[in-house]
Amino acid sequence: MRAIFILFVGLLGLSQPLTADGETHSSLAEKIEHTITGHMNDLLSSPEVTGITYAASKDGKIIFASGFGLADINTKELVTSVTKMRTGSVSKVYTAALIGKLLAAGKLDLDQAIQTYIPNFPEKKWAFTVRQLSAHMAGVRHYKGNEFSSTKHYPSVSEGLTMFQNDPLEFEPSTKVSYTSHGWNVIARALEGAGKKPFLEQMQQQIFTPLAMHNSGPEDVTKTINNLASFHEVKDGVTQIAPFVDNSYKWAGGGFIGTASDMAIFGNAHLNAGFHDSKTLTLLSTKQTIKDGTPAAFAIGWMTASNMRTRLGNYKQLHQADSFSDRLIWHAGGSMGAVALLLVEPKTQTTVAMMANNSSSFPALVMLGLETLKLAKQHVASTAHKK
Repeated sequence: MRAIFILFVGLLGLSQPLTADGETHSSLAEKIEHTITGHMNDLLSSPEVTGITYAASKDGKIIFASGFGLADINTKELVTSVTKMRTGSVSKVYTAALIGKLLAAGKLDLDQAIQTYIPNFPEKKWAFTVRQLSAHMAGVRHYKGNEFSSTKHYPSVSEGLTMFQNDPLEFEPSTKVSYTSHGWNVIARALEGAGKKPFLEQMQQQIFTPLAMHNSGPEDVTKTINNLASFHEVKDGVTQIAPFVDNSYKWAGGGFIGTASDMAIFGNAHLNAGFHDSKTLTLLSTKQTIKDGTPAAFAIGWMTASNMRTRLGNYKQLHQADSFSDRLIWHAGGSMGAVALLLVEPKTQTTVAMMANNSSSFPALVMLGLETLKLAKQHVASTAHKK
């Protein structure tokens, strides 16, 4: 059963790869389909991969979208291109897009003390800002104890902050980088103060609706969500349903769900100016630095090419770095029983979006994503040579 997968392709339920602009994109779509499908036969035989939803885009148009494997290991329901999964920390770059919108509207200053937008936020030894939070250099801590596994429902962003807001900063802001999802939950509350509306309402009005991301939103466990996968983990070599969690304390830090096609649409909005003006897009994707001038490896939420190279070096897979350029922006996500990866490569105008419903599947997503970027790079080079 593990080697069986479904190719339910495209936003319109087509049975062939989505194509755009004629033969050129059709050729690349066929190569991507062949390559990704070939890998899936091996990946789905492992307990570390249960199901994957995948979408690839070229020049702003989705050319291949598909689901593979099982949405639920018990019911044997199959993953399709409309299956929703957890975006995990890719939620941070969704939130970064709202930062961009409020900046462009003159409603947000990245360098004001956080109390400018959250007057009742507890004072700390040092002041810190949205800019510092966005690059994980404000000193706000990450998860501790069982927070990642929280089952408590928080009805508002403000109430979610009570989990950590009284704790001291772990270091002086802008002196180092330390990854924190809680920092992005502070950003969500600051955006409420800047935009004068609830965070989720602003995300819907300014991000999801304008981009036609109709299958994206918060994973609100108090509501029924159609086409939502079950989530899995591996224990002692056996795949099982992951524990229940309620992510309402961290919408901005890791609480959204959606389809791979929606995620690809979002990535496409960051290839070129349009959804954001050029000044905002450049700001969102430019690497920040700490006080001594050392690169932080994070832009406004987005990870950068150097961060990916570091990750590949840790995996002893640095040879894969030739599949992307210095312009790459990306983000990964890890949730209870789920992982996600969004790659946006402006040089080749390629976006790859993937989610998996097994917490052990991240290496598979990295491999699939970089394979796709390599195919796009080769395709662009071949097309240019023919001209």
